[in-house]
Amino acid sequence: MLVKYPPNWQLKKLLRQKCTLRKKTIISTNDEYEGGVESFLEYDVDNCEIQPVTSEDLVWLPLGTLNIGDARAWFNELISRVICKSDFEISTLYDFLSAKIVVEDGEAKLKSPYPTDNPTISRIAGCIFKVPVFLFEVEETKSSGTEIKYILSKDNGSTWYYYSLETKVWKISDGTYTQSNTASEIQDNLSVLPFSTGTFRWKAFLHSTGSNTPVLKKVSMTFGLKIEVDDQIIDHENKRYSVEQIVDYYTKDSILLKEVYLKKVVGQSGVDP
Repeated sequence: MLVKYPPNWQLKKLLRQKCTLRKKTIISTNDEYEGGVESFLEYDVDNCEIQPVTSEDLVWLPLGTLNIGDARAWFNELISRVICKSDFEISTLYDFLSAKIVVEDGEAKLKSPYPTDNPTISRIAGCIFKVPVFLFEVEETKSSGTEIKYILSKDNGSTWYYYSLETKVWKISDGTYTQSNTASEIQDNLSVLPFSTGTFRWKAFLHSTGSNTPVLKKVSMTFGLKIEVDDQIIDHENKRYSVEQIVDYYTKDSILLKEVYLKKVVGQSGVDP
């Protein structure tokens, strides 16, 4: 949808405060008539930019889109985005057995003769996060007879998790290669990973049948919230808005943001009764 703005109109940093993003989920029930119950998960978001709509703004907005008392906001594709990367340039940042794994030149790989007992490597320092993991990416080379699998932790390595392909849920791992996942299996099931806050760590198993070694070059986790229609935002004054519409917006520097149209939820403050 095209939106007409006044000449020389620029994105103004009028208000940058902390706000709360409420994401709606559906909890299944056994009631065949209801099907599910709405529930919200709440996340605190820093540097939240919300601009109340004034009568002057209405001239430049599509007719009927917003009214006085509603608001607009601008966000990156992911709210509260944090990227945590591991590139294997400094070996002392990682926990591994030097007798079985070598870390050098930006790579982690098995030392010859290649062990077959699935030795592990993990970054020592975890990543503190307050919103879910959105993306798990790796750069790896897996030649014939090799594989790399991972387990994840939200408490800095005290407890490890894997996704059970049999039961279709995340479970506590016993820390073995059998109870671990490939990177693609993890990414495919991140949406149901029960991590919302904590200190994130990964551990990789380098698997070989003895003839070759897998090579791990990068591990990257992106934390963030993708805002969607029907989410709710509570601003710093405890006003609650419902996300009505999301459109692309380019700044004068051609930076893509998401412009969010917010409808005020009438009769409700941010705190439920």
